[in-house]
Amino acid sequence: MNKTEAIGHTELSSRSAKISLRQLQMVYESRSRRMIALQDINLEVKEGEFVVFIGPSGCGKSTLLRVIAGLLKPTGGRMLIDGRPADKPGADRAVVFQDDSVFPWMTVEQNVEYGLKIRKIGKQERRIMVDKFLLMVGLSRPGIHNLLPKELSGGMKKRVDMARAIANNPEILLMDEPFGMLDAMTKEKLQLETIKIWEETKKTVCFVTHDLEEALFLADRIIVLGADPGHFHTEIEPAFARPRNLEVKMTAEFQEKRKELQHILTFLSTKGRD
Repeated sequence: MNKTEAIGHTELSSRSAKISLRQLQMVYESRSRRMIALQDINLEVKEGEFVVFIGPSGCGKSTLLRVIAGLLKPTGGRMLIDGRPADKPGADRAVVFQDDSVFPWMTVEQNVEYGLKIRKIGKQERRIMVDKFLLMVGLSRPGIHNLLPKELSGGMKKRVDMARAIANNPEILLMDEPFGMLDAMTKEKLQLETIKIWEETKKTVCFVTHDLEEALFLADRIIVLGADPGHFHTEIEPAFARPRNLEVKMTAEFQEKRKELQHILTFLSTKGRD
């Protein structure tokens, strides 16, 4: 670990816990079956930390993210934000899903300012904020404000999703495979935009992905979940110096970390719970 990485690690370890999961359990029951989606999850996410959840299909990554968002109430254990129980959605959290969640009947500007209007922020201030957040996500070209979602590419719609989420100034940004449906080049551009937004806003980010390179490129810390039932398996700290650019993906250290992560996931996919 070089000097820059060591300083960053020390600063991160000294921060307080923003999210605390204690003996978290999520069970789905019906007349015919009982499925344990998550079991005994104990985890803390530091304030301002970028944490990525990864694991084999069915390990409960998205379920865990929805619990943190307050969209699902755990059947056991506790979920705390800043030390307080938080089992309902709140303005302190915003979610960006894989599927586009823009309102198709609204323009780009109307989508981004939607939450601002609910908060009764004045029209002039809303316009300034919309401009600010569209610039932040790389959508500052003339005329973009008045376009409808059907006139946007997939990458542009995802940028609108991100701008709308951060416009409400949440303390925690939750992202559930947000770039999973995009082509490789657009995905990498949005990975860079995500890092830029995170560095500018200092928000706590929890990010779900199946993409190993994406996980390693974005994360301060990678939480690996196992399946049947979903459980904490291990964690990995990529420890690549920030700010990061795409060239880091070509380094031998990055490729070694990718192999390590691939080995873990292959084991979990073939052997199940250890």
